[in-house]
Amino acid sequence: MPLKKLIRRIHLWLGLISGPVIFIVSITGCMYVFQQEIFESTHKNVLFVKPGKAYLPLSSLWARAQTIIGDDLHISSAGVYNDPLKSWSFTAIETNSKGPTYFSYYKNFKTVYLDPYTGLHTGTINYKYEFFTITKWIHQSLLLNYKTGHLIVGWSTVGFVVMLITGLILWWPKNRYTIKQRFIIKRNTRWRRFNYDLHYVPGFYALVFSLVIAVTG
Repeated sequence: MPLKKLIRRIHLWLGLISGPVIFIVSITGCMYVFQQEIFESTHKNVLFVKPGKAYLPLSSLWARAQTIIGDDLHISSAGVYNDPLKSWSFTAIETNSKGPTYFSYYKNFKTVYLDPYTGLHTGTINYKYEFFTITKWIHQSLLLNYKTGHLIVGWSTVGFVVMLITGLILWWPKNRYTIKQRFIIKRNTRWRRFNYDLHYVPGFYALVFSLVIAVTG
């Protein structure tokens, strides 16, 4: 089999196998970039408080949060902030390490928010069903068990990197007369040719950015 034909087949099959995974990871990654801004704007009453004179002792706030969350769950961590406008968080997580999916892995994932000046309960968020928690888990492991899903996402990303490199090899002009057509999409042509141009011309321009994102990811 000629080398270029072999490279084309590798490029094709890697696209078919890793393409759907990379598409999902890309979409959820774009969404999660704005997680903090969106989450804070939609949970202002829970996350922010009016500043007071002095914080209450962490131990008393911890006890207060434990009372609110109940005896069935035990708080394991606290979020304490220097920002005087932020409420403090107290989180209780219960997991099943053998759970095959995200929803079976997390039995409970709740966070209680308190006003650090008054001890007032500003709200409780069940992060198991919180939109951006699920989005992040899809991005990292496709809602599968983290170990399994992370492996699939990782190897799909490796396949994507190889696909980018093979795509560049296939794109590379054969001679100086074909250089121009590699940079421009021809509109007045058959639909198959137009579709082909639409694939490899923007693909070339996006190559460096895609490669950096994939390798760092």
